[in-house]
Amino acid sequence: MKLMSVPRQVLILRKLRVLNLRGNNLSMLPTELCECFHDLEYLNLASNRLQYIPENISSLTKLRTLLVQNNELVELPDGVGRLPLLLELRIETNLLEALPESMGRLSLLKVLTLSNNRLSVLPGSMVAMRSLESLDVSGNPDLDLDSLPDTLYRLNEMYALLHSKQVRTKIINRAGLFVREFGKTFRKTLLETTSSMLL
Repeated sequence: MKLMSVPRQVLILRKLRVLNLRGNNLSMLPTELCECFHDLEYLNLASNRLQYIPENISSLTKLRTLLVQNNELVELPDGVGRLPLLLELRIETNLLEALPESMGRLSLLKVLTLSNNRLSVLPGSMVAMRSLESLDVSGNPDLDLDSLPDTLYRLNEMYALLHSKQVRTKIINRAGLFVREFGKTFRKTLLETTSSMLL
C-alpha cells in the first residue's frame, strides 16, 4: 500500500540517518519532519506526487543526498540552498520553471540533475558551485544552452557524453571528420612544402 502522508510514528525516530520514502503518493513533506531529523544524511522522496517542499528543509543541516526526482514540484524553496553538506541533488522530471538564487550557496554539491523540467534560465549564482562535477539540464526546451556560463556548459556536455549513446556517436563522428580534414590539409601542406624545396 502506498503512503499518502508520512506516518507520525516515523517522527519519533529522532536519530534517523537514512529515510527512503520513494514510490508513494506523498504530496507534501511535513515541516515536522525537517524539525525532527537533525541527523538525517540521506532523504529519498523520488517518484511521489510532491508539489511542495517546506522552507525549513534547511534544518536538515547534515543532509548529504536529496532525491526528489519524478514529482510535481513547480518551485524549490530558498532553504534548499542552505544545506551546507549537500553533495547530491536530483530534481529531474518535475515542473520547475525557476531555481532559487540560494542554489549558489551549495558549495560542496557534486551532482545536480535538472533534466526534464520547464527551466528557461539558471541562477547566475550557480557559477559559485565550485565542487560541481556532474550537471544535467537536458530536456528543458526553453533553456538556451549557449547562454550558460562556460563551466556549467562544459559540465552539461560531459554528462551528456557519459550518459547518451547518441551524443557520444555525434562527438566521435565530429572528431573523425576533424581528423580526416586535418589529414588532408597536412598532406597538402607537406606536398606543397616538398615541391617548393625541390624547385
